Amino acid sequence: MNELLRVLLVEDSDEDAELFQRVLQREEFELEITRAVSAKEFSAFIDQKKYDIVVSDFQLIDTNGFEILEIFNTRHLDIPFITVSGRVGEENAVRLMRKGARDYVMKDQLSRLAPVIRRELEEYRARRENEYFERKLQESEAKFSQVFRFSPDPVVITDDKLIIREINYSYLAMFGLMIDEAVGQKIDTLAMWEKHENFIQYLLKMRLGAHSPSTECSMTDAEGKERTIHWSLKSIQVNDEELLLWNGRDLTELKQLEGKLQQTERIHAIGTLAGGIAHDFNNILAVIYGYAEMGLSNSEGKPRFHRYFSEIIRSSDRAKELIKQILTFSRMEEGKRDIIDPAPIVKEALKMIRATIPSTVELKAHIESGHHIFANISHIHQIILNLCTNASYAMKKKPGTLRVSLDSIESFCRLQVQDTGVGITPETMKRIFLPYFTTKDVNEGTGLGLSVVHGIVEKYKGSIDVASKPGEGTCFTILLPLSHGDDENNITDEEPNNTLSNIRTDQKILIIDDEPSIVNYLQELLSSSGISVDSETKSTEALKRFLSVPPQTYATVITDQSMPTMTGTELAYRLRKYDPAISFIFITGNEESIPESVIRDLGQGIILSKPVSSGDLLQTLRGFMS
Repeated sequence: MNELLRVLLVEDSDEDAELFQRVLQREEFELEITRAVSAKEFSAFIDQKKYDIVVSDFQLIDTNGFEILEIFNTRHLDIPFITVSGRVGEENAVRLMRKGARDYVMKDQLSRLAPVIRRELEEYRARRENEYFERKLQESEAKFSQVFRFSPDPVVITDDKLIIREINYSYLAMFGLMIDEAVGQKIDTLAMWEKHENFIQYLLKMRLGAHSPSTECSMTDAEGKERTIHWSLKSIQVNDEELLLWNGRDLTELKQLEGKLQQTERIHAIGTLAGGIAHDFNNILAVIYGYAEMGLSNSEGKPRFHRYFSEIIRSSDRAKELIKQILTFSRMEEGKRDIIDPAPIVKEALKMIRATIPSTVELKAHIESGHHIFANISHIHQIILNLCTNASYAMKKKPGTLRVSLDSIESFCRLQVQDTGVGITPETMKRIFLPYFTTKDVNEGTGLGLSVVHGIVEKYKGSIDVASKPGEGTCFTILLPLSHGDDENNITDEEPNNTLSNIRTDQKILIIDDEPSIVNYLQELLSSSGISVDSETKSTEALKRFLSVPPQTYATVITDQSMPTMTGTELAYRLRKYDPAISFIFITGNEESIPESVIRDLGQGIILSKPVSSGDLLQTLRGFMS
């Protein structure tokens, strides 16, 4: 026979109420559901009959979970109150628990609902039993003792001097104690307690007449793990003697959930920040890249300046890829991969590392070429930077050696980063790949580095091994599968065509970008080759200019996407109505800001990512204006 469950359900959605019922029926509950769709109905129904449990949606049309919980608390009922929500923030979740909600379940995780209800009903019955035996303590101490000792929560009874009189099995098991090690001792002298001042506060509150004072304490269990226990204190009378009943509840899992919610919020913040900086940073890179290319084209016969400009362009390309990688990481996406030889990438990264690590650290490298892998260039660059930065930090207090090697073993490309630093303790070794875990001081690290490295290696179906001894240094070994593709056909180093040959110079181009420096660069690049160029830094002014001249005055519009008042695509739709023959080149720091459907609608248009090379831009113009 199925268990009868009398539920007061607060839910204003018919679909969600039906889904709730189906979920519990599948778990073999015999249901008796009373449904309220508003705070007013809930207030009336809660007084009409007895319920086993209250389940409430967090967001209702006329109210929210806090108001429902407040009405519930005024009835002084001891039945469980569970919140079910499609979306509840970390702060709201914590507030609900503190105000008396026993638990909460997300609507996209309703499989948890039945286990949560069963657990809360069991705890509810246990609480009711404990209360019953407390009332009967003076009448039958033997009966009370059985319930007390087998309570699932840690419970202790002391006298008013904090000397332990009774202690239950849950407490003893949790903290690895024998009963004779605890009874007769002062409760605040047991080794697992970390904050004795909490007990003084308890006693002061008791003397002031406060009702059931409570607090949270950090305690170390028998396995050496830190637990957060919520303790409530209550004065009871037993045989005319005042005793103190200490009732604990393990909140460790709840605290871990709070930490995960905070971590999720931080990752979301990283994604928001990454999206915000990408556009501005790429605008800066576009100017650096553009003028460096112009300098390169005018450095013939000046080898030193040719090398300078080449290095600027190469570093700008790397910065562009790193920005893409930041965006990829914040969106948890895979990122584009190609068949690459990691050797030149590692060498380039080591040049950057050499310039940033202390001069007391000797950098030794053994890099073998020809070991091709299917990977994202920025991922490899990021692995090197993170591992070498950590290794350098481990040696910052004394001279040391940083060794980096790249070779192959069997069917894997092997990368090793070894330092002679302080090493890693066994305790720290267990946590080094956890997000946000760091041994660095505040403002010296985020704790994301090794987590990112571990995630990349896992995506590539590789392996990462750490060998370390405190005081003797650390060695990270990464194995990535070798590629069996045609490497020569996939790795090219074509020089861009930086000329305007075959481009008609009798046609005009309109440039729009809210960064004047980018407009100036593009105007100088194109004007120097004889193309007539007009420019604007405001999309609204560009629209006025375009509408003031006859159709087909401009052959092509080069426009930024992210601009105040009107985006590049919005401007393009308006211009296309006036001149259907116009073509568009969208230059953007974030390709995903322009849907592919927009390019299809406009017909003749293309997207170029900032910073765009002069070769790519001129090649595109050649296709539109030849």
